[in-house]
Amino acid sequence: PLDCDIVRDRLRQQQTSLGLTAKDVIDWTVTSSSTDKKGITYLYIEQSAHGLPIHGAVASFAVRSGEVVSFGDRLCRDA
Repeated sequence: PLDCDIVRDRLRQQQTSLGLTAKDVIDWTVTSSSTDKKGITYLYIEQSAHGLPIHGAVASFAVRSGEVVSFGDRLCRDA
């Protein structure tokens, strides 16, 4: 849950620069997560719209010590 908050905060902070709507940054679910030996947690999310997952609309985050250290996305804008 804490890492989910970090991801949500990061998306909100970069909402405008990423071209995302307010709905885009909150309508997603974590599809998988894992933590490596160095303590980096990798989270993968899938975006939804109207309660349904959007095929291929995904993002990945690497979180270390409460901070996103890497991020990549293929989220749909204004879904």
